[in-house]
Amino acid sequence: MSRITLEPATKEVKNGQGERAFDQGVIRVKMYSDDGQCADGMSLEVFEDVIESEGNWVMVNSAFSVNGKGVPGREAKYSDGQIEVKMMGKGRVEELQSKSAATYYIKDDILKSFALVAKQTRINLREYNQRKQGLTAA
Repeated sequence: MSRITLEPATKEVKNGQGERAFDQGVIRVKMYSDDGQCADGMSLEVFEDVIESEGNWVMVNSAFSVNGKGVPGREAKYSDGQIEVKMMGKGRVEELQSKSAATYYIKDDILKSFALVAKQTRINLREYNQRKQGLTAA
C-alpha cells in the first residue's frame, strides 16, 4: 500500500508594491509509493476534483518552468482504491520517460476520508487567511 499525508506550508503574499503583505497557509495532499521512489502532491481542491471525477483524468498542473528547469504537466485519475498520476506535455524527455506514470494504491475508505478532510481544510483555511488579511490591513 502507498501512503498519503497532508503537507502544510506557508506562502508569502506580496502587495502591489512588491512588499510582503502576509503569509498564506497552504496545505497539499501528498502521496508516496510503497518503495519511496515516487511522490506526487496536489492542492486540496485538485485532490477533491480527482476523487469526485472517478474514472476521469483531471489536470493537476500544466507544464511550467522554475529557474530554467522545465516541469511537465500532470493528470490524475481515481478509481476504486488507487490514484494514477501521469506526466503530460512538455518537459525533458528523459524525465518523462523515467517517471511517465505512478499508481498509488491506497484503501478506498482512506482516499474518500482524505477528500472530506481536504474539503473541510480548504474551507477553514480560506476563512483563516481572510482573518489574517484583515489583521494585517488594520
